[in-house]
Amino acid sequence: MISSRIAQGLAVVASFLLASGVGAQPESYPNPQTDGLQMRGAAAAVRQAVIERFQGFAEPVKCGLPALGAAIRERMNLEKPGSLNEILARPSMQTSKAAGGFRVHYDTAGIDAAAMLDSLNRRIPGTAHEYADSVLAILAGTHLLQTEQLAYDPPQADGDLGGTDEYDIYVLELGNLYGYTTPDAAIDPGDTTTTFVTIDNDFSFVTPASNKGMPALRVTIAHEYQHSIQMGRYSYWYEDAYLYEISATWMEEVAYTEVNDYYNYTSAAWGHFRNPQTQFISGGSLIMYSRAIWGLYLEKRFGTDVMRRIWEHTRLSRPQEAMDRALRERQSSLSAAFAEWSLWNHFTGTRADTVAYYPEGRMYPLIAQSRMTFLPPSQQREIVDSLRSYATRYYEIFSQADTSTIVAVNVDYSGGSDTSPYESYTLSLSSTDPDGTYLQAGEYLYARFRGDPPSDWASWVIWDTTVTGGTRVAVAEATPFPNPFRPDGTNDVKIPLNATAPVKATLAIFSTSFERVATIEGESSLFNGTQVVSWDGTTERGGVAASGVYLFVLTLPEKTVTGKVAVIRP
Repeated sequence: MISSRIAQGLAVVASFLLASGVGAQPESYPNPQTDGLQMRGAAAAVRQAVIERFQGFAEPVKCGLPALGAAIRERMNLEKPGSLNEILARPSMQTSKAAGGFRVHYDTAGIDAAAMLDSLNRRIPGTAHEYADSVLAILAGTHLLQTEQLAYDPPQADGDLGGTDEYDIYVLELGNLYGYTTPDAAIDPGDTTTTFVTIDNDFSFVTPASNKGMPALRVTIAHEYQHSIQMGRYSYWYEDAYLYEISATWMEEVAYTEVNDYYNYTSAAWGHFRNPQTQFISGGSLIMYSRAIWGLYLEKRFGTDVMRRIWEHTRLSRPQEAMDRALRERQSSLSAAFAEWSLWNHFTGTRADTVAYYPEGRMYPLIAQSRMTFLPPSQQREIVDSLRSYATRYYEIFSQADTSTIVAVNVDYSGGSDTSPYESYTLSLSSTDPDGTYLQAGEYLYARFRGDPPSDWASWVIWDTTVTGGTRVAVAEATPFPNPFRPDGTNDVKIPLNATAPVKATLAIFSTSFERVATIEGESSLFNGTQVVSWDGTTERGGVAASGVYLFVLTLPEKTVTGKVAVIRP
């Protein structure tokens, strides 16, 4: 995993920080009492915006960015410059430290004083400076990961808005809020801006207890730094908070897969697994944090760099179109990928298949389903229901000794807004296939799904371990996915075929110097409705292929196809 690279580079980071001045005496600002009052006023305005946005949620709030965006829009529309200025104001703190292009502003006394936690998760008095050192060290690691290893553009330089030219992070007591990234100005939708980050001063409120303190600090910095990159270099679309939070929460898992703070959201009552019928583009609730799994799906299915490519497209397009453009570059589309993602979300918990689907799928809850019984001598039953665009509903059907699931998916691209209407569909169940239009869903159960127009809908029939029906994700023959491929022992690279049944195939892998690396012989296998030939990254010598670009020659009964696949070692 990429996170292991961060661990391997700790010695380098430590040397870098020492050379940059971490551990030096902090710099003090004048009039800390007055500055403290100003800081608490600005912080109170942000906290109120978060409360207004997420009222009714008792759980900790991952990020205040959606609330800030809503508050900025509201105040711009109502022409409240004074109120807007208060929300966008940078806090004034008692002291600061700088290293490696970052400056941490913090208090050493008072309600906002930063503190490390002891083994019992209690604040340790007098550890504000150590906390600031930790922030700087983590920032160095996440900057290395996101801008060098993952090749995102770094945040905009803000001149001297924080007093100096470093990127600024402010440490405050935020209650049950992890942090937030604030734009320095109210800008037109799609534009970029300089930003600053605010984070909690101890993370003592976090659950589970194992994530309190430093683990929560790590993922919060990874999360908020991704926001600073998004808004500073790519775009800030106020109306589309969902993609900003999905991407930033996914980045937590890329950077620190061992922390798994996002489990709090996948298992929540308001999360995606309990509410798959809630529109994917919804940004009005905390559900978007649980949809970090969309990022995990994209990463495994299309490669880690697909998310960066989406952000590159947001410079000219809103997130929905940007996702579609990036996926079409990989011979898929937003609608096709969303339909496939809906299938993946069935295979979690006790149904998890960590090879074909999510690597951590066993830790996710089962998707919510509408349950019903259909037993012979029943002949026919029709279910008429509706969904808005980019939403899914799951039906669990008991028939004799069988239990089947039928998945209805609205993939209407034209309806991609949070005010789009509900669209109707019909699910027909039968004990026979009366006219040849039904799919077998059990030994005594057949099902037919119809939505109008058909292009706006996809469906899956899952019976035992068999998946039928549905939308076949469009992947051109011999287009490897994911590409680049990470041979971490849990996944493999798949090369799709234009075939409806298994075919004999020989896959030969070569280095760029034309040395044979591996040979795979046998029949193709079915993966999500597509025949594929797979390579797990193992070489003929029994090791794992080194990072680099490889050539492949795929020999089929009637033709030979060639291509390239990139390997990135974990």
